[in-house]
Amino acid sequence: MRRPLFLFFIGLVLGEAAAIFLNRIGFFVMALFLLIFMIFCFIFYRKVRREQSLFFIYEVLCWFFFLMGGIAFFRASYFNEIDRILSKKTLTGTLIGQVEYVRQNAEGEYQITVRENSFVVNENHLKDRIKKNLKKCSISSIKSNLRQTKKLPGKCRLVKIPVSKEKIYPGDFITCTGKLKAIEEQTNPGQFNTKIYYYSVGIRYQFFGENLTRKRESPLSLHRIAGSVREKIDAIYRHILSDTEYALLKAIFLGDKTDLSKEQKHLYEENGMAHLLAVSGVKTLKLDIPLVPETRIKWALMPLHIAKIYILKLCLDEEIIPRCRFPCSRGYLTKCINQQKKQ
Repeated sequence: MRRPLFLFFIGLVLGEAAAIFLNRIGFFVMALFLLIFMIFCFIFYRKVRREQSLFFIYEVLCWFFFLMGGIAFFRASYFNEIDRILSKKTLTGTLIGQVEYVRQNAEGEYQITVRENSFVVNENHLKDRIKKNLKKCSISSIKSNLRQTKKLPGKCRLVKIPVSKEKIYPGDFITCTGKLKAIEEQTNPGQFNTKIYYYSVGIRYQFFGENLTRKRESPLSLHRIAGSVREKIDAIYRHILSDTEYALLKAIFLGDKTDLSKEQKHLYEENGMAHLLAVSGVKTLKLDIPLVPETRIKWALMPLHIAKIYILKLCLDEEIIPRCRFPCSRGYLTKCINQQKKQ
């Protein structure tokens, strides 16, 4: 087989699709049925042909990736006790974790991503819950519940946290009191699904903090060193440049666009397509431009249809139409279409 990796990829995708449409029991029953069917086919083939073949090795590997795809989906969508509670209401308590990302917005608030999270539910909430089931609870279980700390799977996004006197850097361990919420799903069809986006980057919860305290710092952390260097660069830019130049250089070199004006943000977005073309690896040598001898379009360092869309959109700045006004490439689109037909 020329492309075994494609077969393994198909198995992984089919496993995830089966896990989506079936429950856990249904998926594992299906995986067991496929395994038995493969064993039966292998025994029948050996009796008839009596020769070795790599086909069954590929089948076993495909089944293995099918199983891994389903297990990966179930693990990502695991719904623990905290998730069940947050699906109904918001929890108040204390969050403990290690800072992975921190940024200060224009409103003077922190936006922090925390990993290795532990959440201590507010004791008043636990006491109210225990009072309802007091007859069923023993004294030891009540004490253990009051000291209970929940481990949060995945990362947590902290928002609307007032900036503290102590600087917070990635790698620091912090404690924060506030309200823990589940990430809300989209309410209207076609709306951007923030839940899927945050889940894709490992963030499963939102925390609206009130008081932030640094519990322990990591002085030798590379993130902390990089953050201090970034602050020094920012201070130098602010001291020697005008407001307009400062905002622009801060956005380009430090990646922080909070100080950009509306006009600058518009220009920044307009030049985004040029930036994509510059960093995507597309070379004019490889895109059939007549000024150079090389004319094989399929040598492009990115897919042809994507390169074509980039160039047309960049040069026309309007909806893509079936002609090209690229300065040094008249008739480029026609050549692309003809070459596409030949391939």
